[in-house]
Amino acid sequence: MDEEELVRENESLMQELSVLGRDPGVFDGLLPDELNLRLKKAVAYAEEVREAELLGREPPPTCLDPASPDWIPDVDDMVHCTASQLLGDDFILLSDDALSDAEVEQQLHSVIERLAEQGISLGINETVPERLAYRYLLEELRQGMDVMPGWVLDGCDGCDGCCEECFQLPYCKTGKELAEEYRFAVPAPPIPPREVDSETATGRPKSYWRWPTMNMGPRGDIPAEGSDFFGDVPF
Repeated sequence: MDEEELVRENESLMQELSVLGRDPGVFDGLLPDELNLRLKKAVAYAEEVREAELLGREPPPTCLDPASPDWIPDVDDMVHCTASQLLGDDFILLSDDALSDAEVEQQLHSVIERLAEQGISLGINETVPERLAYRYLLEELRQGMDVMPGWVLDGCDGCDGCCEECFQLPYCKTGKELAEEYRFAVPAPPIPPREVDSETATGRPKSYWRWPTMNMGPRGDIPAEGSDFFGDVPF
């Protein structure tokens, strides 16, 4: 389907959703392919609700409704996005070779903030140096990312499950424990780790984690920056 056909189909789906008594405006700001995916699911959900009402049945749960703040995305909600789609056409991805440490840190957190606006969080080990974290993000963004529309908890997770080949291994406590258990080598850190255990907030580096800010449903209290957020995940 070309871009014009996609736009026409999205307009038709929005009209259909309006006829079903739903507001398609909740999807404002989504990219066309994301919008198409979510509109189709929203229309199907609204039709199921209407059928349930007519037959006196229990309606489907709201976690299946993309228009609801209770919606929980599934793996089939993933779409492939380019760097420009995720960060904006105005954002220039600079190689770290020409950047100072301070410039790398600034560029990295600018990328992290832009990704959070698209519902994507960076979930790598907090002791990984900024330069290595930035290189990882550059590689991921340059080849594009498969992401879920809306809030994606830890959607950009640096751990791929293959400890021996993971760039985080020299900084990862769990990886080192597995290396000892399964007898594989742990390389020396190419760059010293970040000091994240300072007793004062001003002495700690800025956390990589950001709560995604786009299309988020209720998620309870927000943990303090740098704290362990996994304890708050409701599943």
